Amino acid sequence: ATHARPPARAVDGLLPRAAGDLVVVWWNVENLFDADDDPANPGDDEYTPGSWRRWTPELYQLKLQRLADVLTDLDGDVIGLAEVENRRVLEDLANALQRRLGRPYPFITHRDGGDERGIDVAVLSRIEPDRYEWLTPVPRQRDVLAADFVVGGSRLTLVANHWKSRWDGVEKTDPIRRVEAAAVGACIDRLLARDPLAAVLVTGDFNDDINGPAVAGELRSSTNRADVVSGRARLYSLQSELPPDRRGTIYYRAGRTWNTFDSANVTRAMVTGERAGGWRVRAGGFSVYRAERLLTPEGTPRSFRRFKNRQTGRWEYQTGYSDHLPLRIVLTRR
Repeated sequence: ATHARPPARAVDGLLPRAAGDLVVVWWNVENLFDADDDPANPGDDEYTPGSWRRWTPELYQLKLQRLADVLTDLDGDVIGLAEVENRRVLEDLANALQRRLGRPYPFITHRDGGDERGIDVAVLSRIEPDRYEWLTPVPRQRDVLAADFVVGGSRLTLVANHWKSRWDGVEKTDPIRRVEAAAVGACIDRLLARDPLAAVLVTGDFNDDINGPAVAGELRSSTNRADVVSGRARLYSLQSELPPDRRGTIYYRAGRTWNTFDSANVTRAMVTGERAGGWRVRAGGFSVYRAERLLTPEGTPRSFRRFKNRQTGRWEYQTGYSDHLPLRIVLTRR
């Protein structure tokens, strides 16, 4: 069983797991598409051998291996993912992890949503979800997944998100993210109405910073621990546990700024530990994984994408990992 596994070795400064811990990982893996054309998914057209990206089965396999290498370090029991094309890529990633880690991820929670880019949110896990539900706050955008995991009688609800991007401009897209935030907030309120001490972990790529209008506003997540303890806020942002220069997960090149678009937020009981035997965040258990290989020489995320070399004028592939850095959350019941 997950809770009976021995402590793991430290990896690149990550908090080693202890017996009984539950490790949750979140990662936007940047367009994980297979190389086959799916006529039912127009969003995958550029991820085929004949497209401008020249996306091939060989590049797809290399991308899977890159992701599996990092996920092996993170050693999550439950892995939330964004920007996956379909169930097949999840099965292939689970198989790559099986080969790399020697431990299976037999449970895949996914559905083909209506997103116009043809990408979904999903969860790979070593533990079978006890219950899950899908929310569609905005048509033609990514669905939200809320899944319950029970280990040793203790329940955790993971709410995985990938909100509207800023591609069309902040003013045009902020209202959409606010609608998504309100829908997720209402879901959390229903859970807390049934059980005020429910352990709820809300994570994802929100395309909004931790102090942004949707996350701090409609979602009511606060960087002040006292706000959630007192009930003034619905959630506590774990990013605030880190120094400001370690919080960012994606780099905006045009503005030369780091953003905290990927974040993890928890309900009161996960901060106070007031429920005996309930899940709480271990001290030092939240991290943005910033291993050296995940970063370019300039210190920004090393993505996996085709680009035009300005010096040579040729198209090349940067075979990195993702344009987002992953999150890791270590939970304990002690």
